[in-house]
Amino acid sequence: MIPTLIADDSAAELDVILYLIKKYNLPLTPAVASDGEEALNYIQKTPVDLLITDIRMPFMDGLVLAEKALAVNPRLKIIISSGYQDFSYAKTAISLGVEEYLLKPIQPREFTELILRIAANLEKEKQKRQADRLQLAYSRDQITQQLLRGSLRAGKDGLLPKEIRSLMPEKGNLLLLTANPDCLSLLFNLRAEITQLAGQFFRYPARSIPADSQYLLIAVDSLDTDDEKCSNLQGKADDFVERLINMYHLPFRGVCVSMPAPELLSRTVQNMKESLSAINPENSANRQETKNLESANGKVRFVCEYISAHYQEDLSLETLAEISYLHPDYLSRIFKKETGMNLNRYIKTFRLNQACRQLETTQQKITAISASVGYQNCAYFIRSFTEHFGISPEKYRQKHNHTSGGKSL
Repeated sequence: MIPTLIADDSAAELDVILYLIKKYNLPLTPAVASDGEEALNYIQKTPVDLLITDIRMPFMDGLVLAEKALAVNPRLKIIISSGYQDFSYAKTAISLGVEEYLLKPIQPREFTELILRIAANLEKEKQKRQADRLQLAYSRDQITQQLLRGSLRAGKDGLLPKEIRSLMPEKGNLLLLTANPDCLSLLFNLRAEITQLAGQFFRYPARSIPADSQYLLIAVDSLDTDDEKCSNLQGKADDFVERLINMYHLPFRGVCVSMPAPELLSRTVQNMKESLSAINPENSANRQETKNLESANGKVRFVCEYISAHYQEDLSLETLAEISYLHPDYLSRIFKKETGMNLNRYIKTFRLNQACRQLETTQQKITAISASVGYQNCAYFIRSFTEHFGISPEKYRQKHNHTSGGKSL
């Protein structure tokens, strides 16, 4: 659906356009404005792909609105709708880059065909932008690989060709990650996830490429031209490596530097490798293993306490991993090691035990007990309870509470 704004000071004209959109099921999500200033304020605050505007409106006419709206969003498609046939209006509209000039009263067929044509053009433009981004990423990866291999040579001035330099970021940081030999496969299996985390952590685009079979190179491209902000990224890079270690509980090692010039990439990465090789991997692994053992019990205890306080809510492995700042696979592994049962079974057992207490001490209906211990489906609760204890909830209540007054379902 195309986010659309319709600007017209005539309520009747707005109703006509909204009616046509609904009647012909046009792919628009419309919002309305009754004057030019209101429309411009909306465009400045809300993403809009299509503007349909009248010319004569209070406070700001449609032509001024079109010019200012395009300054906010140069890709905005604009349709001018007016009862004025003055050629000067149409000429001005065309010079501004307006998509179409419609005369009122709007003809349904003409309007429908125009909207469908614009929708098709927007989709083509979207696909082209996606293709351009993929091509840029591919070109960057290819050039980065060539720079790392040293197969791209600088000219006599010591610089690479301008078209190559333009593909490489000028701001940002480089992170080089590695791990112990027995963990390298996991490092590369997690490549996409680690790259995504880098982008979220730094709030800048991040991309990764294997520097070789032992090292993963991550480029965090800064779009900010503020040198102070870029220098702050350097300190954050070390924090990011520490976060990865805490999250995956694996002996990853990392080093980071500010983004070098393309000509210096190969030498810079080699220096980074030498810095990492100076870190004794065995000592790093031993320290990490000790840290893992110390933290695993505390993390599992925290998760158990959270389940105890929130068992009525919708709990999942992903939710518990997020609140405990652990990877889901790692949480699942240490939880079973510490408790002897998997996480889902622990939650189920805890909930059913809570249900037992309520069956023994209250006269609540079983449907209410089911909901209160986190089961939204009472039939599923009864089946789970019966499978777990070998007896139905009602019979359990009768067995443990002889004063029960009949069935409570």
